[in-house]
Amino acid sequence: MADDPLVSLWLSLGASLCDADGRDVPRAFGDAAAECRAARQGAALFDFSAGGRLLVRGRDGLDLLHRISTADLKGLAVGATRPTVFTDNKGRMVDLVGVFRRPDDLLLATSVGARTAVAAHLERFIISEDVQVEDPEPAWASLLLWGPQAAETAARAGLPAAPPGEAVSEPDLTVARAAGPPGVGVHGRVARVADAAARLAAAGARPAGTEAWELLRILEGIPAYGREITPDWNPLEAGLGPAISFTKGCYVGQEVIARLHTYEKQRRALFRVALSGDPGPLPAPVRIGDQEAGRLTSAAEVPGEGWRGLAYVRLEHATPGSRLAAGSARAEILGRCGSDPVAPPPVSRGPAGLGFRKFPKSG
Repeated sequence: MADDPLVSLWLSLGASLCDADGRDVPRAFGDAAAECRAARQGAALFDFSAGGRLLVRGRDGLDLLHRISTADLKGLAVGATRPTVFTDNKGRMVDLVGVFRRPDDLLLATSVGARTAVAAHLERFIISEDVQVEDPEPAWASLLLWGPQAAETAARAGLPAAPPGEAVSEPDLTVARAAGPPGVGVHGRVARVADAAARLAAAGARPAGTEAWELLRILEGIPAYGREITPDWNPLEAGLGPAISFTKGCYVGQEVIARLHTYEKQRRALFRVALSGDPGPLPAPVRIGDQEAGRLTSAAEVPGEGWRGLAYVRLEHATPGSRLAAGSARAEILGRCGSDPVAPPPVSRGPAGLGFRKFPKSG
């Protein structure tokens, strides 16, 4: 995409590119470990243009989203943003989605690869409602600025200031700030987003690629679409409780999720684990002795820290320090995943994140 100003910017900053759902995005800028470190200690800038985007229009749009997803969206004000999870009637996950309420529509940011599934899920529930689900124009792009200095860096770059949990829209550009995690999302036409990216890089944000994101999300316990976010699991197991309202009343899958929560029937949860080495093909069974205890869903070698992973483990086997087998490796429980979900943009999987397993050590 030689005519894409965002790709041109990344190339000028030393990016190697990879394809993600038909979009050219940075794989790395020479040192994935250092890029990951910047995201944990300062501010790193990720290209999430491969993430799905949907526009929901019509007077019943917000009410429909409220009725078929986990979050309380009824009182979502214009300019506000909130993560929510679409689930099936058994409470199993379709996707974690960021919802932005704009003056004339609702912008949904889905995970990479999830846009078609989310659109089909929405269409199933549109009967007589005044709701239209549309694709934005293709010349859109998205960024995620992540790290403890994200908000400060965005301010230095002159981006519109959004309070935590809210979004600010300008012509062709929306800037959203996550309520909990240290993230600032930027969505808009490619030219505006490329300009914002250049200003963020000049303000001190370190450009980072999909390899660094895969390291970061495993270290931070962030579930990924296609790995941890699948129809095999429910949002409570994935640690996405803050995206669930337990007081709003009915929604698709609510009965199952409410019963698990109210009667403490949850049997599994997502945990960060330390691994003794490469666990082999994923997903891999987690065992204690001859007994199956869960499933390892993600793994990567983190320079300076060794192999790390994410695994769904039965709660009775998952006390910190528990030693298990995961695939061909030994595994030790480090801690349970679960905090404010990372959206928007939904960073449940970095573009082309699947398949990255071993990364060069930092120089």
